[in-house]
Amino acid sequence: EPVHFRPSTGQRWELESTGIPLGMIADQEFPVAEVGDIQPGDLFAFCTDGIWEARNPRGEQFGRERFYGVIKKHIDSPPQEMIRRINEEVLTFCGPNRPHDDVSLVVVRIL
Repeated sequence: EPVHFRPSTGQRWELESTGIPLGMIADQEFPVAEVGDIQPGDLFAFCTDGIWEARNPRGEQFGRERFYGVIKKHIDSPPQEMIRRINEEVLTFCGPNRPHDDVSLVVVRIL
């Protein structure tokens, strides 16, 4: 599910998913999700569930709240740096395990 962050106020909105994530099937059309008010500085994160379903050696999931925490911690970073940090945090959390599902992430900042 896409997530909309507003760094200026600390708000976060989980947006409704309207179809297959990140356009995985060619020639498919999906309704556009309602986003609401967009302001300069807002950040959007689009990812597959492989991020929050990644497990550590004890079987615990990385989880959405941990994912949101990494974004909050690096909220002022450029999108490419944030992607790098999230990837590092997921891999560190997993330890010797690797995520069992795909880990795809797109981060967009509104200028």
